Amino acid sequence: LQQEQSHVSQGFQQNKMRVQSLRDPSVILDLCTGVERQLTMLANNHSQLKALSSHFATVKRLSCVNLHSRLRWVMLVHQNLADSDSNILLRCESLKKLKKRF
Repeated sequence: LQQEQSHVSQGFQQNKMRVQSLRDPSVILDLCTGVERQLTMLANNHSQLKALSSHFATVKRLSCVNLHSRLRWVMLVHQNLADSDSNILLRCESLKKLKKRF
């Protein structure tokens, strides 16, 4: 798309130079037809870019939702590990105290 847009832009510049250099009214109708085709191509490219932009926005949103749920799961696992670690430490302390008693 970028190459097409660049090509069309160069075409507009060349047509402008051609009209300025020739100063012949008969050329204008021919150039208008070319410009019309170029504008149609630009409109089609714009539609494709809008569709791609919409698609990318949807993919980005879905990726964010997926990432959020995965991070939530990681946080839950981390919290469970921290709770288990605390529980193990408390039981170890209790066992040490029991050993000292007996």
